[in-house]
Formats: sequence, C-alpha cells, structure tokens
Amino acid sequence: MTAPVPRLTLYLAGDSPASRRARTNLTAALAALHITLPVRTVDVLAEPEEALAERIYVTPALLLHVAGQREMLVGDFSQTEAVAMALAPLAPSAPDTPGRQGEPA
Repeated sequence: MTAPVPRLTLYLAGDSPASRRARTNLTAALAALHITLPVRTVDVLAEPEEALAERIYVTPALLLHVAGQREMLVGDFSQTEAVAMALAPLAPSAPDTPGRQGEPA
C-alpha cells in the first residue's frame, strides 16, 4: 500500500500585507527545499466555513497533511529555519554530497 500524498493548504485573510508576505515566504521556502507539491490557497474571508472545519482560527496558516499526520504553521513564515524544519519531510531525497551523513563539508 502506498503512502498518502502530502497536502499543503494555505489559509489567508484576503490580500492583506501579512497574507502577501506569507505567500512570498512560503514560495521561497518550498523552492529552496525543491518541494514541488501544489499549495491550495483558501481565503478565509470568502470561505470561513472551511477554515472553521479545519480549526483554523488565525491567519496566515499553513496546514500540512503528511503520512496521516496534521501539522500547522502560523505566521508569515519569515522564520526560515522553523519553516524549513517543518517542510523538510516533504523535500525530495538528495544524493549524498560532501557534508552529509558524517562526511566533512
């Protein structure tokens, strides 16, 4: 049996400055980790019932569904290390390169 495909859903409140920053920062984080999964965007002002059904009470919020687990990141995703750690399981496997698995950099 194959594992379920990870899903990413970004919850935003319209086109606010925080929403724009979150979208930009998330796009950059996904690109840096070579993650090509689609990100579904939900505007909670237009679809509040969906946000409430997923227990999204603050925005911006990124909901990750990975391997049967649910994780949520909140904020504008400007803390790049925290975002990278949360998204790392979605990154494709990289071939061994110097500095990986105990090799000196």
